[in-house]
Amino acid sequence: MVSIMKFLEKYFSKTRVRILICLILMAVGMSNSEIKDKLGLDYKSLKKYRNALENEEIERLFSNGGRRRKSELEPYSEVIKKEFEEKPPATLREANERIKQLTGKSLSLNRLGIYLKKRG
Repeated sequence: MVSIMKFLEKYFSKTRVRILICLILMAVGMSNSEIKDKLGLDYKSLKKYRNALENEEIERLFSNGGRRRKSELEPYSEVIKKEFEEKPPATLREANERIKQLTGKSLSLNRLGIYLKKRG
């Protein structure tokens, strides 16, 4: 199952893959506790997915049309890019501090790393 998930994650977000796999496991009769153990989902999410499956409302789980949520830094991308081209930050912490000075926004270091990686 792990290799199938990795393959699907090339084309879909990790969250969507987990929802899809969860729905398939539910449809074949796997219990919530088994799914929780296999996918690492919490019971609140499992309940939401099971309700959607039982009420034939699966589309609402995928309602944003496949688009990933945009970063709150998106409106500042050009300013950040210009700043970092002139003087690249040495660490994520430094990058976060400089972005906070420029925009007033701050991300977790993990989210900041993902944001910066996507933008080259």
